[in-house]
Amino acid sequence: MALAFAHVDQVDTEIENYVPNSPQRFRPIGEVALALRWLGVVVVGAATVLGLQLLASSLVQLASHPTTRIPQATVPYAVHRVERGDTLWSIAGDIDASGDRRLLVDRLARMNGGSSIQVGQVLRLPLDGR
Repeated sequence: MALAFAHVDQVDTEIENYVPNSPQRFRPIGEVALALRWLGVVVVGAATVLGLQLLASSLVQLASHPTTRIPQATVPYAVHRVERGDTLWSIAGDIDASGDRRLLVDRLARMNGGSSIQVGQVLRLPLDGR
């Protein structure tokens, strides 16, 4: 490997006039320094590839095994059959007219698998009214 070096006089002048972060600073790279730089690049690249492989294998394992559902605590509830004109907002108002309906609407949606309801659907309603 051939390296290009400046004349000794030029190097001495540049060292005397050295300004950090100057675009004209002179920094010859020896073979050892170059080899260490490439070694660093290879090590970082290998670590990245191994990390991505580990992540991919973890995702495959997660996808191949069904998730175990944790049984929810049994909460007493009442049932209500949805009639024409019912909304979760109106049902929440019937359950607790004095409280914040938004919280109760969210709870109703969670208890019944979403916020979309249809006429004839049976909804679970919390007995505690919260």
